[in-house]
Amino acid sequence: MATSVYNISEASGTKETGTIYPQIQNSIGGNYWNDGREGSVQNLKSLRIPPDKEIEFGTLVLNTEAKFTDLLSTSLISSSGLLLSTKAIQLIEKLNLGSYQLYPVTVQKRKRIEQYYWLHHANDFSIHIDYYSSVFVTERMTDKIQSPIQLTSFSHLTEELDILINKWKTGKIRFTTIKPKSVELNSSAPPVDLFCFGRLGTEQYISENLKNVIKSHALTGIDISKSDIYARKQSN
Repeated sequence: MATSVYNISEASGTKETGTIYPQIQNSIGGNYWNDGREGSVQNLKSLRIPPDKEIEFGTLVLNTEAKFTDLLSTSLISSSGLLLSTKAIQLIEKLNLGSYQLYPVTVQKRKRIEQYYWLHHANDFSIHIDYYSSVFVTERMTDKIQSPIQLTSFSHLTEELDILINKWKTGKIRFTTIKPKSVELNSSAPPVDLFCFGRLGTEQYISENLKNVIKSHALTGIDISKSDIYARKQSN
């Protein structure tokens, strides 16, 4: 019997968050563009843990129409992770977060300054997909037209994605990617409470355990929805 998996995302347009999305407006200082230098925020783009123990975030500035929440939305950091309050980190770190690193971030709104943490993880579960039991489509990004595609393995996924990218770069097709429609994880998937599917999209997923912690402690700024198409096979 499969266990439940949930989508986690930043809330927007609520009484908790305020009407502005994303909540983070900009930064004071920091290194967001020079990805060739140690400490650049751009080093968080990949699904790996950067060797740098300190990332140059500068001070993140909350929009005047936004509110402090336990999860803050930002477009400045494009990677697999979450911008979380100290309270949220203290609760979530008790669970199994797999391969991850915490980076302290200062967030300011007018004269109020709060300590946050960027939780960056490298839990790419695309290697744990049962590809024969899962369903995928190609999607053209300009008009969202989808076509079914049969994948047999992680290496096959990588090969097909590279083919699509090369065709796009040479002008043969519009930008097209591969998306999952239904996914079943095999028994090699570790019991990690936070993960994603790497090159299959930007969505992040959490376990029932993490969902319960978020709900029971009323952590704010978080949208959680049941994912009917992602499930984990239990090992025998």
